[in-house]
Amino acid sequence: MLVPAGNTTFEPDFNSVFSSQVSIHSHRVIAQRSHAYESYESMNDINEEAVKEVEKLARAGVHFGAYGFTTATFYRGRVFAEQLEQRLTQALGVPVVVPALALLEALAYLKIKKISVVTPYPEWNNQTLKTFLSEAPFEIVGLKGDERSKELAKKNYLWHQLPNEAATFIKEVSHKGADAIVLPYTA
Repeated sequence: MLVPAGNTTFEPDFNSVFSSQVSIHSHRVIAQRSHAYESYESMNDINEEAVKEVEKLARAGVHFGAYGFTTATFYRGRVFAEQLEQRLTQALGVPVVVPALALLEALAYLKIKKISVVTPYPEWNNQTLKTFLSEAPFEIVGLKGDERSKELAKKNYLWHQLPNEAATFIKEVSHKGADAIVLPYTA
């Protein structure tokens, strides 16, 4: 697993669903430069590091990989996500899954038509996510995220909330007419 440096849930989530017969190996990834907020520039930076860093996991002889940075896989659209997945797969030498494409695959498998998207993201992330999802054959009946200013959101991101706080937010803002509530983030 390639895990964004600040993500503390990706590894425990994987460990909770795989049996003790599977060993999980992870490597933390951080952008080379400091970025005040998530943006095209910061996502480009982290993705370039991910492609470089995934080679370290290849030495462990892993059988597949997962990249745990959702925004970094949807921010430039589906074609970009597919290209990034291919680059990571080539660098690792085995298939790598990226969250944005896995989300689309799961929704298609479940034959979902109408989605209500709930995120902890501020405006930039939500706008790029909406653009990404609009390329797919789903009707977005609702998309709600962190509507606070990015300066305020940065002081206490919604993805740092306790599970019960997150559940309350999801229940309050999800659209009742959806076939599925989509929670597109790995943290």
